[in-house]
Amino acid sequence: MTLPPHIGEKLMAWAGIEGLTHSTKSQHRKRLRVIRDQMRRLSSDFAGGVSSESRYSNAYLLYNFPLNFMKTMFVIKEISSRYQYFRLPRSECRVLDIGCGEGAGMYGAYYALKDTDGAQKYRLTGIDYSGKMLEHARQMAAHLRKYDASMKVRLVRQDVSDIRNFAPRKKYDIIICSNSFAEIFREDVIPKKYIGVLFGHLVNEGLLVIVEPALKKFARRLMQLRDDLAGHKAAQVILPCLHEGHCSLLQIDNREEWCHQSVAWPPPEFLQILNEELNREINVLKFAYLVVYKSKTQKVRPNGYRVISHLLMEKGRKKVFLCTGNGRVELVRLNRSKSAHNTMFDKIEKGDVIKLTDVVERKPDYWVVSAQTVIELM
Repeated sequence: MTLPPHIGEKLMAWAGIEGLTHSTKSQHRKRLRVIRDQMRRLSSDFAGGVSSESRYSNAYLLYNFPLNFMKTMFVIKEISSRYQYFRLPRSECRVLDIGCGEGAGMYGAYYALKDTDGAQKYRLTGIDYSGKMLEHARQMAAHLRKYDASMKVRLVRQDVSDIRNFAPRKKYDIIICSNSFAEIFREDVIPKKYIGVLFGHLVNEGLLVIVEPALKKFARRLMQLRDDLAGHKAAQVILPCLHEGHCSLLQIDNREEWCHQSVAWPPPEFLQILNEELNREINVLKFAYLVVYKSKTQKVRPNGYRVISHLLMEKGRKKVFLCTGNGRVELVRLNRSKSAHNTMFDKIEKGDVIKLTDVVERKPDYWVVSAQTVIELM
């Protein structure tokens, strides 16, 4: 997955660095210095709980828009790949973005949907309290409509901390909350009443997509929300979990664990240049997420187990941790057990879904890969 080039061009135009490439970066030296300084201030403010996106909007857009766009795009595409029977209306797809900011979440969803779903029309609604951010979202919409005139965007200025004041014209197929809860809720839990109101704005068989920063506090809040929804008849968590049981990591006594995703992607050239003096890990998208499906009919879940750790190498063996309906499982392969059947073990990455055949379950939370175990990446 890559950022559409025309989106990058619009972002550079906003920031006054049109045509930035490695061969032209010397022409933009002064402007780049200002933007990098603003990016440092944004990070410092975020760490201190201060919201300064509007103050440093150009820097925020250049760095955060591509990352947030791609995160939402990835999640929407994963829904389609893991649950292939989910099909949104073929005539018109309606998307609501809560706390939309500059619109990265809903535009990322739009690009994922038009590639995988193929609805004839897309209706995007974004609500946010920042007039400046909404103006950026409006300008981006005008730019994107040059490439798809059938896409319609409605933007509403409103405080989203109390969504009960929002009166939608129709219900939505997808509701997106991209980095919204990190700003809306300061407490350690996400109010279930808020989620209930959002569900009231969804059509039957609609989807609630929540994407949050991959930080411990925000990720663990999503884990707790996921646990609160476990077994719910009408609100089924379908991602990142592939089972209906309680959260595997919340069951662990060590409270330092938190579930988040890491996805490699090729950052655009302008972002690579911006990062030359910042040295951030921009080639990996890191985020926590939750996808909830509204339906009273239980859907068949895909086979396999989610990998929730990197491949860990120890003396004489390798291991990963899996998320299962019965808790977290340590999956180990001794070096001497490597075979043609299990060679895919060496290619496992965090976030992958794997299928196991003939694995040896030594303990409920300790499984061993033998020479006969077959491993498939799903």
